[in-house]
Amino acid sequence: MSGKLLRSVCPACGAPVSRIDRRHGFVCPYCGTEFYSEDKQDIIDYSPPLTTKDTPSKAENNENPPIKRSANKFWVYLVIVGFILFFISSPDWFFSTNQSTNPDYLDVVVKPSMLVTLPSAVSAGKSVAYKDFEILFDPNIRVDNGLLFFNFTLQNWSDKVEILRYKANDFIVYDDLGNSYPLDLGSCDVDLPYMDRQIEMEPNELIEFKSSRSWCSSEEHIPAFIGVIPLNTKQIYFHIQQFGVFTDLTFIFEL
Repeated sequence: MSGKLLRSVCPACGAPVSRIDRRHGFVCPYCGTEFYSEDKQDIIDYSPPLTTKDTPSKAENNENPPIKRSANKFWVYLVIVGFILFFISSPDWFFSTNQSTNPDYLDVVVKPSMLVTLPSAVSAGKSVAYKDFEILFDPNIRVDNGLLFFNFTLQNWSDKVEILRYKANDFIVYDDLGNSYPLDLGSCDVDLPYMDRQIEMEPNELIEFKSSRSWCSSEEHIPAFIGVIPLNTKQIYFHIQQFGVFTDLTFIFEL
């Protein structure tokens, strides 16, 4: 802002001004505005001091900050949208217990409590732990071409190598009607059911035993049993006379 001073008054506030030098300089003692004269007359140009209203703002001096703020808002919005999409697609990642602390994911072997004495009978599907061994029968019997096939596991819970000994003819199968199911020789010799069999079991080792027609090819195979189950049969019994530490133990299969 500039103007002409026609009289010795301050054009900013109207107060009388004073000359400050011989070069036609003037100053307002009230508002502090300084003036100068273009000639030797009391006509001077003046430029009043800038006020806070006249001072350019930071936003006017620099066009980059608004652009940066807009960019920042865009990235914040993008991150939020990405997080929501990830949450929708993988909710289990947020709510499931960390696998490193979830017992279901820990590879921990829990030794069962050992029985002091063996029961005489137990339902198939329920394990029996005795003298550092645990035996568990699959409750399902597979029937195929007049043969009954059984499946069970044995685990050595001791901290040393153990020797399992048994004979094939120590397994006896019958039902609640009094019917017996003799073992099937399959492709094996007639004397093999009476011969001792043994397996070396490492500490904590688990072995699965399965009925097979070629059971003599492996100590981990046991014979299948011959017979057709009558329709009115309610239970099948698998009796163990001697199988390692297990003696006179019967597993009951509900039909």
